[in-house]
Amino acid sequence: MQKNYGKLPGIREISIQFAGIDPIKDPIPVVPTTHYMMGGIPTNYHGEVVVPQGDEYEVPVKGLYAAGECACASVHGANRLGTNSLLDLVVFGKAAGDSMIKFIKEQSDWKPLPANAGELTRQRIERLDSQTDGETLMHCVANCNAPYNCTPACSVPMRF
Repeated sequence: MQKNYGKLPGIREISIQFAGIDPIKDPIPVVPTTHYMMGGIPTNYHGEVVVPQGDEYEVPVKGLYAAGECACASVHGANRLGTNSLLDLVVFGKAAGDSMIKFIKEQSDWKPLPANAGELTRQRIERLDSQTDGETLMHCVANCNAPYNCTPACSVPMRF
């Protein structure tokens, strides 16, 4: 056993730390576990991000879309097969793109971007990337529906 320990030194420490088992003395138990975390940003079949509001369970957030691995359109059931993610991306990515085009064409009140929009966006991303807590999307929906008015601490909840 000491010979095998030399080949996989981290396995012993992990076994002791997480299972309370020393694999030099006892076998490591093999048990079922979560192999893939399903969930993501809640969306409808148009790719629009949805949130609960009042009595309604799925109210679209105007102008906010998600598709692909970050989105959850709730079509996988209890398990997601490997190739379903590609189908999900193609179908809902196209739907989200079509919805975005329609949304943009319907807007008549676009405001010009500020001259420093790129820098403001970079700063906001850095702030979001470094924060450890913040509001959920539900607290930000009202502000996000107003152009350039999202709060800097917004985050999107996951649907599991």
